[in-house]
This record gives sequence, structure tokens and C-alpha cells, in this order.
Amino acid sequence: MLIRWEVLAVVLVVAGWIARRRRRGRRWAAWLRGVLSLLLIAACVWVWIVSDVSYKSRKRRPPTVHVTLCYANADHFPATAGGFAAMLKEGLGRQIALSAGRTPVTLVGKYPQLDELRLDLTDALIGKDYDIPRSTNTAATEEEITAARLTVTGQPLIYMAGRMQATMTARDVRLGIEYDTKHRKPLLMLTGVSDGQLQVSMPSTQIDAILRDMAREEMDKKGIVIDSLRVKLTASAARSLDVAIDFKAHKNLLLVKPSASVKMTGKLDIDDQLVARMHSLKVEGGNWLGSLVGTMAEPFMRRYEGYEMPLNVLTGGDMKVQDVRIDVVDDVLEVRARFGL
Repeated sequence: MLIRWEVLAVVLVVAGWIARRRRRGRRWAAWLRGVLSLLLIAACVWVWIVSDVSYKSRKRRPPTVHVTLCYANADHFPATAGGFAAMLKEGLGRQIALSAGRTPVTLVGKYPQLDELRLDLTDALIGKDYDIPRSTNTAATEEEITAARLTVTGQPLIYMAGRMQATMTARDVRLGIEYDTKHRKPLLMLTGVSDGQLQVSMPSTQIDAILRDMAREEMDKKGIVIDSLRVKLTASAARSLDVAIDFKAHKNLLLVKPSASVKMTGKLDIDDQLVARMHSLKVEGGNWLGSLVGTMAEPFMRRYEGYEMPLNVLTGGDMKVQDVRIDVVDDVLEVRARFGL
């Protein structure tokens, strides 16, 4: 906006100079110079007042974040606590299959300044095509719900054939309504947290089950049957994870069933800037069937070798992931994260 008006001002000055040089002595040229001068003054005043105010208001606008809780069924918060609880339950139910025997939303304290907000996602089923909607993140929300404490539990959360234990706690929470980038539908957002912790744990046997389901979909297309799959996890450092996947498969060919053993390995490292990076991805197969499986896995390897993802891409504004720790205890993968202002 500022640049556009400055360009107009320059054009007006040049036009006035041309009119004065080429039309000297003519009465209408004097009128033209007067009009151009008034327009130039008006343009400068507009730039100085309007554009400056607009710039200052943008600079002072509070930041927003990209942490989505669920879709909202209205553009504004309900007037009652019961209406807000119903909004949360309906929004969560549109994204995951909630357990019928549990109360997913509990409010403690006086609405809209709550003492605690509890979300119980135990036995909730996350679909394999689950996709987190993204906020437009273009403006701060005008109204907010606050909670001194937020607790989210999934004991367990179910994803495909695997079960994980998940707990998140946060203090001084603010919730607002924004809009998703794809359909412009309202989203219930986590717009502020002073500090919080997230802990997720999953036995390697549950990771086996998830990977087995994912691999089976691809192998079935080639007529390959997976006989077994085993994941070995090793935390070589607080932010480093070594992964080894061994699986056996066979293919039905008339009177014979050739089999093969395949091994896939890789590493995940998180640096001091909290950027996660996958590397050292390899696949080894024995006979021709193992080579075929390796060929199927090769595009995946090429795609993710060296892949980097800043963990703070999940948030925006002032709220950041502050630390991440990875551990493997008795074949159980444990991930802990701290986040906040």
C-alpha cells in the first residue's frame, strides 16, 4: 500500500514538471499545475496517516497458532457451558471415533473462565486417513475461552491395529475460533499456552501391528503375503532413534511358495534446533523375491532419505516446542515433549 502511493506521488510530480516545461505561458497549464499540486499533497497526507496507521495496527496484532483441536459447529462460542461441551464433543467426533461408554468433555469451574478442561479420548479410534485441518492464521480471534489447566488423555488411543498411551497437560490455556484454509470452516484452536507437556508411549509390538497393516495393503497388490514383521527400536541418544524392520514374506506361484527375508534400517535424529531428520535408510533382500520387495520399498527410501521437518512447524506465534526426548525401555518407545511460550 505504501509503495503504491509513493509511486503515484512520483508520477504526479513528473507530470507537473512536464506540464510546466512544455506548456509555459498557457493559462490552462497553470490550472493543471495547481490541480497536480493538490493531488500530490492529498497523496502524501494519505500515505502518512492511513498507511502508517494500517502498518502499526498490523504490527501490534497478536500472533495466532496452528494447533487445531477440532472443527467447530459455529462461528462463535456458545453462551453456556453445556453448549461449549457439546461443541467440543461434536467437533472431536467429526475427526475421530469416540468411545460410546465415556464422557469425552468435562468442564470444571465457571464458564467461560474455566479452572480445568478435560478431554478423555481413551479408546478413541483415529482413522488411517486422518488429516489435521490447518488454520488460515491471518488474524487473531476476537473472543476466547480460558482454562487454568488442560488435560487430554488417551489410555489408549487406537490407530489402525496399534494402541498408544498419550497424555497432554497444559497451563493457562486460551481457546479461539479461526477458519481452515481449505473450506473456510470454523476451527476450535489452541491459541495460547504458558507451558505444557506431551507424553506418548507405544510398545514395539503395537508398532509392528501398524506397519504390518500398512505393508499388507501394498504387498497384496503384488500378490505377496507377509508372514511376519518385527520392529527393533534403539534410542542411541536422547534425540536419536535407530529403527530396524525385519519381515518375512512369500508369494503363491502354482505349486511353489518362494519366500524371502527383508531387512530395512534407518535413523531419526533431532538436532538442537529441534529439526527432525531421517537418514541412512537402507533395504536388503535375499533372493529374487527379496529384491522385488526391496524394489517396492525403494521409492519410499528415496523420498524420505534426508527428509527434514522442523518440529515447530506444528505451531506458530509465540508458542513453541521447547524440548523433545526419545527413549526405549523394555521395547516400549517413549516420547516426551515440552512446549509453551
